[in-house]
Amino acid sequence: MRENDAERMGDGCMKSRCDKSELDDLILRKLDGSITPSEYESLVRLLEQDRAAADYYVEFALLYAALSEPGKIAFAPDVETLDRNIYNSLFAQLAEEERRAALSPSRYASEKQPVLIEGVRERKKRIKRDRHVSRFNIWFTLCSVAAMLLVMLYVAGNPRLVQMDVATLTDSIGAVWGSSQSHPIGARFKNNAEPVYLASGLATVRFDYGAEVVLEGPAEFTFVSAEKITLHSGRLFARVPSRAVGFTVDLPGGSIIDLGTEFGVVARSDGGDVKLFSGSATLLTGEQGTRRSSRLLVPGTASRIAEDTGQVHPIELSSDEFVRRIDSATGIVWKGQPLDLADIVGGGNGLGTGQRETGIHPATGLRGGYLSQDRAADNQYVQTRRERYIDGVFVPNGKTAQTVSSEGHIFADCPATSGLFYSEIIHGAGTFLSDFTNGTPPGTLENRFYGTPENPSIFMHASVGITFDLDAIRRDYPDFAACRLTAEAGVSTAAPRVPNADIWVLVDGEVRFQKTGISEKGTAFLIDIDLKPTDRFLTLVTTDGGDADRSVDQLRSTDSDWCVFVRPTLLSDSMEQQKRYP
Repeated sequence: MRENDAERMGDGCMKSRCDKSELDDLILRKLDGSITPSEYESLVRLLEQDRAAADYYVEFALLYAALSEPGKIAFAPDVETLDRNIYNSLFAQLAEEERRAALSPSRYASEKQPVLIEGVRERKKRIKRDRHVSRFNIWFTLCSVAAMLLVMLYVAGNPRLVQMDVATLTDSIGAVWGSSQSHPIGARFKNNAEPVYLASGLATVRFDYGAEVVLEGPAEFTFVSAEKITLHSGRLFARVPSRAVGFTVDLPGGSIIDLGTEFGVVARSDGGDVKLFSGSATLLTGEQGTRRSSRLLVPGTASRIAEDTGQVHPIELSSDEFVRRIDSATGIVWKGQPLDLADIVGGGNGLGTGQRETGIHPATGLRGGYLSQDRAADNQYVQTRRERYIDGVFVPNGKTAQTVSSEGHIFADCPATSGLFYSEIIHGAGTFLSDFTNGTPPGTLENRFYGTPENPSIFMHASVGITFDLDAIRRDYPDFAACRLTAEAGVSTAAPRVPNADIWVLVDGEVRFQKTGISEKGTAFLIDIDLKPTDRFLTLVTTDGGDADRSVDQLRSTDSDWCVFVRPTLLSDSMEQQKRYP
C-alpha cells in the first residue's frame, strides 16, 4: 500500500475510532470466513466512508490470495501488453513514492523500516565514495538493463510460450461443444489454448486456485490462467472462495477482479453486464494495455458496460438470471430461487418438478393419490426411505411419546388426539377430495386461492405430520446451510363446518411455531423461522384440537380441520433472497 494512502487511511480510521490493527483483523476475518454480521457491517461502513481504506482492502485481499496457494507468486502468463508510456508512468510513480516517503513516513510502516533505510543509504554512500565507476561499467550496466527489458517485453507479449493445465470440467448437463471439441466430465483445460465453444447446455468448471464457474451455452471463452478467464460471449456465474481472491473475468470492455464473492457476467460483442450477488469485486473498464478506470461494485447491484466508450450504467438484472449450481446426477439446475417444500411433497426437487394433487400416506409413507375417508392409525414414525428430502411421516395421537425423526427426536408437547386422519399429505389444494363437486373452486386463505403455481401449498387435514431432512437438502443445495422457513398457515375456507385445529412447526423436536384452537376459516398465520446449519429436521404437524370423536353422527374429532401451509418456502441466507422474499 502506498504511504500517502496509509496516512489518509489512518486519518479516516482515527475519525471512526478504528486503527490499522483493527482494520487488518476485520479484513482477515472477512477473507477467512469467520467475520460476524456486526463486524461485517462495521467493515462495509468503513470502506464506504474511507476510500484509502477501500484501496488498502483491495491490496490486502490480493496479497492474501497470493500467499494462500503455493507457487501463486510467480511470473504470470497473462501479463498485458506493455508500452513505453506504461514504463514511464511506472518509473515516475516510483520516483514520486520515494519523494513522498522521504517527506511523510507511513503510519503503517514497520518501526524498523527507518533503520533499514538509513543502512541502505549509508551503504550507497560508501560504495559511491570508495568505488570508481568507469565508462565501460556504465555502458555494460545500461546494456544489461536494456537486455532484461527486452526479455520481459518479449515474454509479456508472447504468453503462449508456456501452456499448463489450469482448470477442470467437474459437471455438465446437456453440454454440446464446438464441432471439433470434446470435453467429458473430468477433462482438463489448458491456459492460452484456442477458445472453447459451448454451443448449448450447462458446464461447471473449477479452476486450480479454487474459483468455480457455471457457464451457459451458447458461450465462447478462453482460459488464461488458473485464476483468469476471458468470456467472449455468453453467460457465466462465478463463486470465489477466500483462498481464490483475485480471480478475474475479462469481457468486452472490462474486467471483474473478485475479492471473495459471487457474481454473474453476460458478455456480448458490444460490452456486457455484471451482477454482484455478495462480497466485493472491482470492475475495470477500458481497453487492456491502456489506463483503465476502476470502481468497487456494491452487492445486489448490476452494471452494463459499453465496450466502445467504457461507460458503465446501472441496470436491473433479475436474481434468477444466472444458473448458479448444477448436478447432473439429480438433474438440479439452481438459479438462486427459494426451495418449495410443497413441490418436495409432490416428489419434486423443490424447484417446481413435483406433481400437484398427489399425496403421501401418513401411516405408510407411500406416494400416490389420496382419499376422503376417516382412518385410524397408531403414532408410529414411518421413515420414507424412497424420498430424497423427506425423512418420515406420522399420525400423532399424543397418548404416548411422539417420535418425529429417524434420529428419535420427540415432540414432547404433542396434544392428545383421536389418532384419526381424513386424507393424505397433499401437494396442492385437495381438489379431488369427495367434498368438492365438479367446478367447485378450491379454498382460500386471506382471499387468495392456494394450490396454484403462484401459491403452492401443502394440504394437511388433521391429524398428520411430516418431517423434512435439512441435511439431505443441504447436500444438494449447499447455499441453504443457513436458511429461513417462511409460510402462511391456517384453515381453508373450503372446510364445510366450524373447525377446531392446531398447527405446529418443530425443529429437531422443539416447537418453533404453534397456533392452537383455530376456529376461524380463511385466516392466515405467518410463519418465519431461522434455521441454523446445525438444525437437522424440520417438522410440520396438524392436530385435531381435542374435539370429542362422535362417530355416530359422523362429526369426527377431525371434522372440518382443513389445515393448509401456503408457500412453505426455504430461503437461503443470501442478501438478495432476503430482499426479494421478505
